[in-house]
Amino acid sequence: MLMSTKALTHFKHPSHQLTEHIADTIYICDACKMYGTGTRFTCTPCNFYLHEYCAKCPLSLPFTVNHPHPMSLVDYNPQVNHTKPCKICRNPIQGLAYMCKNCDFWIHPLCVLHYLGLRHFLHLSHNLTEFTANTYYRCNGCYVIGTGKRFNCSTCNFDLLEYCADSPTWLPSTQIHLHPLSLFVDKHQLDKTKFCQICRTAIQGLAYECKGCNFWVHSLCALHKIGHGHGGQSSIFNQGNGIHNKVAFKYLSLCRYRE
Repeated sequence: MLMSTKALTHFKHPSHQLTEHIADTIYICDACKMYGTGTRFTCTPCNFYLHEYCAKCPLSLPFTVNHPHPMSLVDYNPQVNHTKPCKICRNPIQGLAYMCKNCDFWIHPLCVLHYLGLRHFLHLSHNLTEFTANTYYRCNGCYVIGTGKRFNCSTCNFDLLEYCADSPTWLPSTQIHLHPLSLFVDKHQLDKTKFCQICRTAIQGLAYECKGCNFWVHSLCALHKIGHGHGGQSSIFNQGNGIHNKVAFKYLSLCRYRE
């Protein structure tokens, strides 16, 4: 992990200054409760992390993101049976968010970035561009070998399968599992290997887990098993085009080629 001399104070953690850190480890932002990697602002003694954008995002937004009114930054504490969904990704608001005071419109700070320029929580530093080529590449999300359409950062040589770029952050209870499943990133620690409950191979990269029991499944395996689109209520990107079973089927046979 690299640490810079950049530091700031933030109302989410007023007791200590936050210092800029750069690392490829995955973390959950303590402001918006969404995943992140790369640059972050952290308080090491308190194990507190903020996305770079959440640490610096403005207190208000002008007319933008297909909404006619200005929006203010708020810290929302959801109540039982009274959640607010993000209008972009449809996931519940669980902390820092933008809110329109004139109507019931809420949006995650990162979803502003997702909407205005295609970014993914695995690669927040640059926009990803849709790119099609007959060359092979390894997806930086699930580590499957792919070809054809991908989302690419040419600066960093970073590629995502179309499905990994649009994977929903959660899946409701389906024929896969009785409980809802949450998207997570497994770093494939050899002493703590997890196995997909569908294909029985090791989990590495993007996958879904049940937080209440030892259940894990590859993201592509989950899509294939559901059989009718991604089945979740939201997606990492709101691009207006669903990712369907044929995408997962195309790559499912490559599932064992993650190493």
